[in-house]
Amino acid sequence: MTHTFVQATYTPHRIARMQGNPLIEALPPEMSDDELAQALWLRPDFDSEQRTWENHFRLQQIKGLSNFMVPLTRHMELARMLDVMMREGYVARPPKTKAFVEKLRTAYEMQKAGQTYSQAHGHIASSDSAALIGPSGLGKTTTVRRHLARYPQVIHHGDLNITQITYLHVDISSDGASVKALAIAILTAIDKLLPDHDYHRLYLQKPSRSSTESLIYTVSRLLTIHHVGLLIADEVQNLCNSKKGSQTVMTELVTMCNVLSVPILFIGTNKATQVLTADFRQARRSTGVGIQPWTKMPRYDYGIEELAADSEALMDASEWAQFIEIMWEYQWVRNPVPLTHELLDVLYQHTQGILDLAIKLFATAQIRAIVTGAETVSIELLHQVYEQDFKLMHEAVEALATNNHAALARYADVAPTNLDEILTGIMNQASRRRIGSQLTQRNAPGFKSQIAVAAMASGVDEEHALSLADEIEADGKAQDSGDALKELAKKLKPAPLRTPSKSKNSAKPIDWPDLTDRPGDYRHALKAAHDTQATVFAQLQKLGMAQEAEAWIPID
Repeated sequence: MTHTFVQATYTPHRIARMQGNPLIEALPPEMSDDELAQALWLRPDFDSEQRTWENHFRLQQIKGLSNFMVPLTRHMELARMLDVMMREGYVARPPKTKAFVEKLRTAYEMQKAGQTYSQAHGHIASSDSAALIGPSGLGKTTTVRRHLARYPQVIHHGDLNITQITYLHVDISSDGASVKALAIAILTAIDKLLPDHDYHRLYLQKPSRSSTESLIYTVSRLLTIHHVGLLIADEVQNLCNSKKGSQTVMTELVTMCNVLSVPILFIGTNKATQVLTADFRQARRSTGVGIQPWTKMPRYDYGIEELAADSEALMDASEWAQFIEIMWEYQWVRNPVPLTHELLDVLYQHTQGILDLAIKLFATAQIRAIVTGAETVSIELLHQVYEQDFKLMHEAVEALATNNHAALARYADVAPTNLDEILTGIMNQASRRRIGSQLTQRNAPGFKSQIAVAAMASGVDEEHALSLADEIEADGKAQDSGDALKELAKKLKPAPLRTPSKSKNSAKPIDWPDLTDRPGDYRHALKAAHDTQATVFAQLQKLGMAQEAEAWIPID
């Protein structure tokens, strides 16, 4: 038995049809709206005093915005839907009952008869199936994970000697997988939760048990005996990449879950609508579950004309504005500014209501403000960050702004920019600028001495090094010590040795002395250069007797 389970404790349920069902009464009680909203909140650690911290600490704090979440109406509705799907799914599946045995018997008889779940396509529109579809960055998966985190994922019922898995989250692989690959993914997910059972060794290492049909029935049996309450199939748009047909994989999975009465939730981008069958969509139109479209957040919930006379009402009318207003409190710049309608409009212009993109634009603007010393978030800075750091998003954002369906189809799976990558890029730019600002200029004191020091470090005697420094300064090509470094490298690079002539007048071969006991002798490099027709300097470097001038010019 896994060590991550919790022992079941039961709370009598108020609803009659759920009373006495241990799978339901072992779940955490339903929450009130206020309790649910508090559970979904996710805010970074913040105090206004942190604005006085050193830059590197403030930059680390800004990264905490990556997981920022404000529970909006859509998040609350989704959380309620998940709770209802799980509990209602358990109503028809009490353990240790005739109905439970019947589920196992049905699966067994189908296997013996050689039937596949895909043959029972009529079950595709079960009310236990639902889909959550919308662009990346709206918080679909985040909300699902955030809500389900309040459930213990594995519950052990000691008196019944059963192990209950409340939910199972599976990502569909990028290649679209196949029915067999999806079955393996589900089995592997169960194995991670119940490692002591070692289903991987039992069913995947024996060829007779690892055929597609065998694995499907193995998975169906495991879903039943472990009382899986909800199966989440994420990244469902990847089924479009399936070589064996997306509809085959989709139908097989949904039908299996419906036969077993296991609720299933699909999550995907708009592209996923290509693999959700017409039957599934039609059947859902009159239900409260079905396909749940998550579109971009509207700038205003009501017509602008109706609210134009009341700016406060205009701000309050939009959940988008409420979300941004709460997010705007988390400013780590030294000179925070209040949120204005102009700032709100610019944020919406560049993100089109994609919450994750808005968070990252706001966070990146703060990063730039801190790194550059501006220390405030302005409209101009937001424009600059969008133009410089979000270039890959421009066409997708424009498609959303113009509601260009043809363009949106091309960008169905565009994900918002990764905040870590943005931070790394900005820090690298800042480092390059800082190094550039620290180079010694041609007219500054110490310019020639830096060149001479670098030359001597490369093996040049002091007199010659000073002469080289004078030449480089007099040439006027080097504007700073960085340019001087390049000029010095050119002057130190000797011409390659000429190939000895084969004429009668050619020089006799060099009689090299025995250098075995003199490993540090520079003549090793001379001999190697002569033998290989390489430069002496290259051989000095190879033998560790000389270094590039770049390593010796002090830039700090």
